[in-house]
Amino acid sequence: MSVQKQTTKFDKKSQLGRLLFWVTWPGIWLTLKSSPPRTRVVLHYKGQVLVLRNWLGTGEWGLPGGGLHRGEEPVAGGVREVAEEVGLTLKPSDLHELGRYHLRSSGIKIRYVAFWVECRTKPAIVVDGKEVVAAQWVDLDKLEEYPLTSSARHILLAFSNRSNLVE
Repeated sequence: MSVQKQTTKFDKKSQLGRLLFWVTWPGIWLTLKSSPPRTRVVLHYKGQVLVLRNWLGTGEWGLPGGGLHRGEEPVAGGVREVAEEVGLTLKPSDLHELGRYHLRSSGIKIRYVAFWVECRTKPAIVVDGKEVVAAQWVDLDKLEEYPLTSSARHILLAFSNRSNLVE
């Protein structure tokens, strides 16, 4: 099913998620401060990128990805997170490293390893309904209209400025 936008119980879950995010922020901050890098994956298809909205957070749109498991390589974590969040099976060779970043998000500096994937066909996206409540393909030139997380905005800007992308 190729649907431009998919949501699952978005309104109630996202309101609860925003409340819990701010209530538990000190614990989240301590956990993120000492955790391994997080991954982010830019899924690109014909001038569009996939953005996600998580139930727990500020309500802004972000990119697929998450924390690495102990001993997990970043590329393996990126593959796993994309499968968990949007149901897309990738091979490690599909991911191209975009860069490694130290970015401030909600008041804390977080380490990210970002990758990009050139999708040959538009993949069917199935949000997991646990973490992710909405997914949407967005034209790269319309991203300024979306409330993006600061990390997603930074990584997507780096992606847009690359000159060696596959088209």
